[in-house]
Amino acid sequence: MKFIVNDRTIKADGETIISYNLDYMAEFEFDPEWSDKIITARFVLTNGNYYDVILEDNKCQIPLFKKGLVALGVYTTLHKRNLNGQKEEIIRNAEA
Repeated sequence: MKFIVNDRTIKADGETIISYNLDYMAEFEFDPEWSDKIITARFVLTNGNYYDVILEDNKCQIPLFKKGLVALGVYTTLHKRNLNGQKEEIIRNAEA
């Protein structure tokens, strides 16, 4: 299943996933803002439970789910220095 992330918005190719099946890979295409970053995909169930999966080569296995809806987001954690020289964490994210 392919996902395109552009301007912090995710668009899917519309493929339907069969529940209780581990045969699905998520493949992501990102705009330049995401280059050279460690990216995590977050799969969120309607009950609020979620699964975080770190992408390798912009791909990951889609976790095993029961029947129902799943929301998807991606995020990466960046660090910058504040005026005191201390690291501050900035999270960039995109959601479907």
